[in-house]
Amino acid sequence: MLSACCGAEILTVDDDGPADHPTIQSAVEAASDGDEILVQPGTYRGSGEAVVRLEGRALLIRSAAGPADTVIDGEGLRRCLTITGGGTAPPTIEGFTLTGGRSGWVDLDGDGIEDPLESIGGGVLLVGGRPRFRNCVFTRNEAEVGGAVHARDARVSFIDCDFTENVAIAGGAVSNNDASSGLLRRCDFVRNVAPKGGAVENRGSSDPRIDGCRFEGHFSISGSCILNVDSGPTISACTFQGNSSNRGGAVYDTGGSRSTIVGSVFTMNTATEDGGAVGVFASTTTIVDCIFRENSAASRGGAIHAVTGSRPEVSGSTFEGNRAVFGGGIANEAETEGVIRDCRFEWNRAEFTGGSIDGDVSSLAILSDSRLCGSVPNPIGGTWRDEGGNAFAGNCASDADLDDDGMVDGADLLVLLSNWGPCPDGMSCAGDLDRSADVDGADLLLLLADWSG
Repeated sequence: MLSACCGAEILTVDDDGPADHPTIQSAVEAASDGDEILVQPGTYRGSGEAVVRLEGRALLIRSAAGPADTVIDGEGLRRCLTITGGGTAPPTIEGFTLTGGRSGWVDLDGDGIEDPLESIGGGVLLVGGRPRFRNCVFTRNEAEVGGAVHARDARVSFIDCDFTENVAIAGGAVSNNDASSGLLRRCDFVRNVAPKGGAVENRGSSDPRIDGCRFEGHFSISGSCILNVDSGPTISACTFQGNSSNRGGAVYDTGGSRSTIVGSVFTMNTATEDGGAVGVFASTTTIVDCIFRENSAASRGGAIHAVTGSRPEVSGSTFEGNRAVFGGGIANEAETEGVIRDCRFEWNRAEFTGGSIDGDVSSLAILSDSRLCGSVPNPIGGTWRDEGGNAFAGNCASDADLDDDGMVDGADLLVLLSNWGPCPDGMSCAGDLDRSADVDGADLLLLLADWSG
């Protein structure tokens, strides 16, 4: 046993070498609040319902070599980790791969009968408290709800974690319930599977912050990446690419949800029905400074579809090359009122009507300070109200007017030259007129061809 400051101790764990303990669980049982458990490389297995069980303990459990070399394995028989209750400080788990976790039954309704969807938290079950996970990998865990993680009434943080190929019926990677909140920051979600919320499901007034995360390769019935039911997460600076769902190709709000999506990018997501990127059902969704590029829906709303009295608000966002049968960019339906401010719609396409925006006879789009160009077959279908400041063009040749002063002149040339070279993060930027993610001679020729100064 190593000493640490302030009376805390460092307990060492090694499954095949000299250490204080051979298993993580035995170290947990010997430790006191504030102690650190340092785990050497190896694959750690256990018995009972979970490999490691923490009950109201404030411990730091850390691997010495990181997740590639330090594995907690449920063997397809048990959870990797259970944390219940809150201690004097948040427990912290750092630098592990958690895999092979399989959930046990939890009698959620207290009727003594194993009902559907009572198998929760395949990799990790969290009940109460404020646990923290850093630099962890959750892969190939399985449950009915929360394939990798299920949280109930918990405020949990995941920083720099990866969630890959976890499986559930709801919440393929993470399921938050019973007013769970917390943080998902700089996490990658890839190819997790669930019919409802392929990556993340938030239910029952759960309002996590999802910040700087990547979602790729998910498929579900509703909300392939994030499904919200009566919840209000804040989603910021995230990327959603190549995901697919029946409704809400990336994000789906339902049951009075109130999501806020800020500064995020949605690219090449698809819906077999409505809402290629985002679906809104009887909810209020706020979308600010987002990019929707080349998303598609087989019916309505290539990028966004809102229905059943929803009240979406979209501002400062760009819609490029999205397509659907009705409403290539946005479609409103069934007494929905959508507010659209300061947005750009470029080269969006509908097969029938509303190349950029469409609505049925019961819905209303309120449009202001927006620019619509290159819409096929028409910019707007259905009922809409012009609040002023809108501009319509049959094509987007005026893209070269980079400073929006109505002329293509030396000022625009300076903007283009100041952005010369590859665009940040491989996305288009000011001066990238040919959408190649690079400002170069081809863009300069396009600007000069449109010169009016």
